[in-house]
Amino acid sequence: MPFRSTITTPEELALLVEALEQAWSEIAPGVEQDRAPSERERLARIIATVWSAELAADLVSLSLERFHESASSPDGTGRESANDP
Repeated sequence: MPFRSTITTPEELALLVEALEQAWSEIAPGVEQDRAPSERERLARIIATVWSAELAADLVSLSLERFHESASSPDGTGRESANDP
């Protein structure tokens, strides 16, 4: 369960799960099958971060944006190096 350590109400948890499913449906077709579990987990962490940062107004699009940004860096964090903030 990707949101197991997130403290939420049942309604908030349902929103997070729905956002994950919606965002994943957009990403999944372009993900190699052997990488799908780790990429889905990465997306779930991004969604939880966006949500906890009170940016939930457009949770799906903000999470998709961060997912694609983080995929472009060597370490998958969206930063050029470990020394970048």
